[in-house]
Amino acid sequence: MKKIFTFFFLQNIAHRKTALFVFFICLFSVGRADRIYLINTPGYNTADPTLINAIMSLGHTVIVSNNGSALSSGSFTSRCVDPVNGYDWLCFFGNSDFSVWTAEIKNFIDAGGKVFCQYEVGCCLVSSASVATVLSSITGLPVTTTTPALIAGPTVSSTLPPYPPQWEAVHCCLTFRGAAYKGLSGVPLANQFVASTNLNGSLPLVSTCPNFGFFFNTTDFLGTAQKGAITGLGDVNVWYDGDEPPNGGGASPVNMTLVNYFFPNTSSSCYLVPPGCMETYINPSPVPDATLISDTVLCNQSSLQLNVNSGANTILWNTGASDNSITITQSGTYWVMLTNGACSDRDTVAVEFYTASADLGPDQVVCGIASLNLSPLVSSSVMGAPTFLWSTGTSETSETVSASGVYWVDVSWGATCTRRDSVSVLLSQGPQPDLGSDTAACALSDFSLLLDAGTYPSANYLWSTGDTTQTILAQSQGVYWVNVTIAACSDRDTITVRSFHGVELGSDRSMCGLESVRLNAALTRNLPSGYLWSTGQTASYIDVPGPGVYVVVVTQGQCVSIDSVTVKGSLGDGIVYVPNAFTPGPGDLNDVFYVVGEAVTRFHLAVYNRWGERVFESHRQSDGWDGTHMGKPVEQGSYVWILQYSTDCSEGTEVQKSGSILLIR
Repeated sequence: MKKIFTFFFLQNIAHRKTALFVFFICLFSVGRADRIYLINTPGYNTADPTLINAIMSLGHTVIVSNNGSALSSGSFTSRCVDPVNGYDWLCFFGNSDFSVWTAEIKNFIDAGGKVFCQYEVGCCLVSSASVATVLSSITGLPVTTTTPALIAGPTVSSTLPPYPPQWEAVHCCLTFRGAAYKGLSGVPLANQFVASTNLNGSLPLVSTCPNFGFFFNTTDFLGTAQKGAITGLGDVNVWYDGDEPPNGGGASPVNMTLVNYFFPNTSSSCYLVPPGCMETYINPSPVPDATLISDTVLCNQSSLQLNVNSGANTILWNTGASDNSITITQSGTYWVMLTNGACSDRDTVAVEFYTASADLGPDQVVCGIASLNLSPLVSSSVMGAPTFLWSTGTSETSETVSASGVYWVDVSWGATCTRRDSVSVLLSQGPQPDLGSDTAACALSDFSLLLDAGTYPSANYLWSTGDTTQTILAQSQGVYWVNVTIAACSDRDTITVRSFHGVELGSDRSMCGLESVRLNAALTRNLPSGYLWSTGQTASYIDVPGPGVYVVVVTQGQCVSIDSVTVKGSLGDGIVYVPNAFTPGPGDLNDVFYVVGEAVTRFHLAVYNRWGERVFESHRQSDGWDGTHMGKPVEQGSYVWILQYSTDCSEGTEVQKSGSILLIR
């Protein structure tokens, strides 16, 4: 809630009689600029000539004293009752003790004058302490300097009470923001300037510091005598577009918007205190009271009624309504103007409607796990990330619980909105039926297998057979399943049961013409099995080393199967090898052309030269060709051979092969 009162004085003698009639209106300005006494103490906080010239450029008369102690109290007494020659402003700049003029300041305000105090904390501790003393004396408030005196910056906490983001001027025309020095405590919220961000690039870059400055008018003083106003500002830098003043090494221009705001002339439309006098005498007519509620933030509320209780002749809301109350449904700034004759009062309130929600979902029954993660679904129209507070005491965005119970979470967006939701959680281990691994019965004729789903109190059983008991007898091969349910939790297990037909190694085998023989006892079904061969091996298959009878014992569960097979002959039987080259001559290892083979029973080998002449013939495998013909060595080259033979494996059948042999000398 920001109250705005502006009272001016008009004296009019209506009749030349012994009685003096005084009339009052609430808005009145005289046709001149102000006269300003500026008490300037040399130093960093001095009003620079560029600032003084900027004030004078608005048409004001500025009387500067650079030595405050040389002024007498009568030198700056306000005479607002004289609309022609009176001066209205008394300004203090510099690091000096302003409190020595407390009495004069009171008198100045009593006469309707306006007082401005420039003070700082970081380097000008005397000025801030004296401003606190003066302000406390004339308002009756416990105003003191802040200890320690902090310059606002990025480290200043932003979780302070919700200060207004701007000071609303008479015409609601200026959002005042700037870097700030935190120097005073005890100034009411409604009378504070608050720096919320930096002004025109000033340093520090970020500031959320309260009590950047203050403003008191005729309704704020101790008692009812004071009729003027007093304003304070806690940072000299704001006059110079946020940079250092020229007397502090800066070079930025003066911010004329601020100068006009604090020291307006008759043409100003944006100001803190109006041009002319602030003097007000006792008004015999009642002044309307347009007091509204404080600035309000509503969370998940669709509407708000604003009311004024007044006997004013005229009520006007900025919505156009003229009733004692309005109902609003949208965020915004709302004002009401009450008029009673010539006097008016206006108040403004900022209202924000926000929506926010936090949803943990429905109650949950969770089976077969030891913990559950809870994470709320959050939505909001409020700017910024929310904070969380769980019933367990943690502040994470989600919470993992490992016990049954009711859990809640508070989701907050600063002090604006807090939403709570709760959920009931039941964590149950649930049934875990286990029918075992897939298995087999030893013989279909005596097939009978007990399947047990396990003992669970208060459980319901349902088998694929339709049975509802804990156990059943499986009397045929197939797939069996059971579903076990306890309250809201259930689980299922499945088993495949097959009939076991035993191992089959097949018919007897011969090794003739083979280089190896593999016997495979693996069952076709994917069931756990054990193997033991007569050779001592335990794999599902073996490679036999020679002829003989081989036995295997296969077990599956309680079932045992035995089979055997006879392997005849020897590895390599029936295989004949004919080389493709030889080197006859003394001392050579490969000097005779032989045919190699096992179990050869009939043999005939003939060798021919390229003209078809037979140069060698033999009917015995042990006879080989030494590379001669008729006692003489034949020439180097390729020779054709023809072989006819029988073996034990061929069972009397004659085999014929042919090829070529390379004779190398």
